[in-house]
Amino acid sequence: MTVWLVRREVLPAHGRLRPAQAVTEPRERWYGVFADGGRLGVVHLVQRPEERGGTEGTTLHLTAALSLTVAGSTERVQLAGSLWRPLAAGKAELSGSLVSGEHRLELAGTIRDGFLEAVVTSAGEEIPLSTRVDEELFATGGLSPLGSTLPPLAPGEEVLLPGFDPMTLQPTRVRVRRPKGAEAPGGGPAEAAQALLVTSGASTITVWTDTEGEILEATTPFGVRLRRLTRQEALAGDQPSAPPELLARSLVVPQGKRPMRGARRLVVHLSGIEQALPEDDTQAQLRPATYRVQPQRPLPGGTQTLLPTGFLTPEPLVQSDHPRVRAAAAAAVAGATEVWEKVQRLNRWVHDHVAKEPVVSLPSALDVLSSREGDCNEHTVLFTALARAAGVPCRMAVGLVWSEELQAFGYHAWPEVWVGRWVWVDPTLGQEVADATHLKLVEGGIERWGQVLAFLGQLQVEVVEVE
Repeated sequence: MTVWLVRREVLPAHGRLRPAQAVTEPRERWYGVFADGGRLGVVHLVQRPEERGGTEGTTLHLTAALSLTVAGSTERVQLAGSLWRPLAAGKAELSGSLVSGEHRLELAGTIRDGFLEAVVTSAGEEIPLSTRVDEELFATGGLSPLGSTLPPLAPGEEVLLPGFDPMTLQPTRVRVRRPKGAEAPGGGPAEAAQALLVTSGASTITVWTDTEGEILEATTPFGVRLRRLTRQEALAGDQPSAPPELLARSLVVPQGKRPMRGARRLVVHLSGIEQALPEDDTQAQLRPATYRVQPQRPLPGGTQTLLPTGFLTPEPLVQSDHPRVRAAAAAAVAGATEVWEKVQRLNRWVHDHVAKEPVVSLPSALDVLSSREGDCNEHTVLFTALARAAGVPCRMAVGLVWSEELQAFGYHAWPEVWVGRWVWVDPTLGQEVADATHLKLVEGGIERWGQVLAFLGQLQVEVVEVE
């Protein structure tokens, strides 16, 4: 929702950038983030005139301070970002940071001619990043004023806007539509003039705006809500000492039979979603919305089979080519000659050397290698980087796994390695081969993790068979 606020201020109606406009004085907006009636934090947007190197321009600055409780551990998360653009055509400058406890991730760079050239800093190391962005988004100078509006949409009307997603560092498209028959929006503030469905990737939020197009409120399918505040309300300090627990709202309590940790086969029927799940040798669709999960081991002689492409390549947050990562991988697999033996050693090494602590941050392999702590995301990203550094093709999966303690499925990440076929492993749980209670929803790299948001608050699971 924070990303949407930035897009909302940068992008005018119908994806067409207005001519550059000078801002004569700072303008600001405040929003609160709420869940279960408690305030998780505050988002602050400021737009102000700024001259850099003798060139007049406008800066949009965002800060967000959140207190998030996950698995009983409360972490303070701070986000900051700024985008400066000249009033005339030219190079834009941007920077951002995400700080959670001892973990810090930073990005700084420039945008010119449709390309972002930047440096990502993690664990004290700088990693270059170059990617294309939508030229329509950054081609002209100046930001639209903070009070600019999205014109009212007629019921059934929609627009498609260009954008850039800082979570994946990739261009994206934002679909904004007003549902048919939504003459009088419900469920939002009384003064709302329209309710819009805003979709970015696989995630959809509901946004209520006033007659001027200003955002009054936004809500996610899993109950986290963004609401506009006055400055006095934002600074009132009414945030509870114990923020609402976020893990509980993401759990999926199944119907039917009860799974068990270590299961060898699981058949589930899904409802509440339209997406088909990924399939491979471990997970297969038996009939519409019904899937079988049956763990597979390496194929005999699998190391001689054709390797898939792209799964040995480093990524901005999976720094498999970094000397520190390569050295750690070499030490962990020293003496191993077979690919599966390397996988087993890396799996044990990550499980034994990374403390099981909830971390509310965007995982980076270098950061995890330094901090030696994290949850399933951190274990998965570090394992993937180490495996690729050791020459083992590896990809990441996000989905559900059964928890005996919670008696429910929780969202989870794990790596998959290529040994003649894709074999699921789980360094977080210490499983050499991930058991059948893993249900894969998304596969690929970090850039695809956001797709799991489409399942939150929607997915229902019935366990048909378990062995």
